[in-house]
Amino acid sequence: MSAPTMEERKACWGARDEFWQCLDRHADDASKCEKLRLSFESRCPQQWVSSRRPLRSAPRSSRRSNQSVPVPARWCRGVPE
Repeated sequence: MSAPTMEERKACWGARDEFWQCLDRHADDASKCEKLRLSFESRCPQQWVSSRRPLRSAPRSSRRSNQSVPVPARWCRGVPE
């Protein structure tokens, strides 16, 4: 499988965001978001779709907080521990 192009990634992320917004609006009835789920799954590589499920089930407050995730110093070149 080749890496998705920038346009394909943007389409995937847009479909994901629309689907997740629908789920947020219709938490009591996810069947209302079926078309958006199918769009998300068809626009994104299957590996991305399956790896996003645990992220979606995380609390809303932690979904977009990548900045607060600590990075081990050994991952940073030239940065003393």
